[in-house]
Amino acid sequence: ASLGQVFKLRLKGSNRHVAVKIQRPDMIRAVSLDLYLLRHYAQIVEAIKSTLMFVGVLSHRKQFDVELIDCFAKGSYAELDYCNEAMNQEMFIQELVPRLNNRIRVPEVYRKFTSRKVLTTEWIDGEQLAKSSPDIIQKLVPIGVECFLEQLLQWGVFHCDPHAGNLLVDEQQRLVLLDFGLCAEVPRPDTKSITDAVVHLMEGNVEGLLDDAIKLSFLPQDVDKPNLLVELENIFKESRIQALQEFGDYQAIERRRKTFKDVSKDLNSVFYRYPFLVPDYFALITRALIVLEGIAVRGDPSFDIFKAAYPYALQYSISTLGAKEAIALGKALA
Repeated sequence: ASLGQVFKLRLKGSNRHVAVKIQRPDMIRAVSLDLYLLRHYAQIVEAIKSTLMFVGVLSHRKQFDVELIDCFAKGSYAELDYCNEAMNQEMFIQELVPRLNNRIRVPEVYRKFTSRKVLTTEWIDGEQLAKSSPDIIQKLVPIGVECFLEQLLQWGVFHCDPHAGNLLVDEQQRLVLLDFGLCAEVPRPDTKSITDAVVHLMEGNVEGLLDDAIKLSFLPQDVDKPNLLVELENIFKESRIQALQEFGDYQAIERRRKTFKDVSKDLNSVFYRYPFLVPDYFALITRALIVLEGIAVRGDPSFDIFKAAYPYALQYSISTLGAKEAIALGKALA
């Protein structure tokens, strides 16, 4: 780990092995210096962008660069506090594991041997999910998708660092989550709007997605909706996320031809011309989904993260659409 080193030790007087993460010396000073330099760089970027907005090269929007660095700094300092990580880890054990019917595993925390710079947890033998056999990856990725949708759409607390080294497979072939230093809270009203957005994505309803973006504060209320709608519909059409045929009142979504990252690249040009502002927690969510998809395609090159999310999103959509309409949507997507 970049911030600390993990050791496998045995608890004195027992046969239990534990993972002891010890923070590297003087990390707060080193991180603080990096953040100081990054913040000055962000201030320069904001000054340049302000000039470009003034001359009309960029659309006028709220500046976010310094605010983004401040958010990153807050997360960085939280990661340096291993007591905070222990609290997050215990919260996931108590809340998320039961929600997934114990199909995932989170290592137990040993509070007695934990401090701000030392974290002691249960040692779990296992291999990285990304290095597992294709059949195991195919078996566990749907559980991973459900796990992160549960965090995002229902619970409102999100593990923001699910990189390959933090997703293991234990001896019982359960998905193991590690490293809870960086977690984000999704505001409760936003979980409802995100659920709406998932439903509208399933429907191929671009106008609905645009309304959801406004509710989520991605866009201001006075945005030029007619012109933006045309551009977004073109992106959806080109990426083949939008349905090519209709079933009843809803559109089916065929297998997409582009990955989640490719769609994001297509949207970047639009972001520069319209006053988009992505909430800090959503940037972390996007990163988590991209990492999960990257692991999944190693086991199944045709993996579709949207298709994998449909069954769970459909379940959550019942509270949004009502049971009758949600069932109709499910039939359309079958």
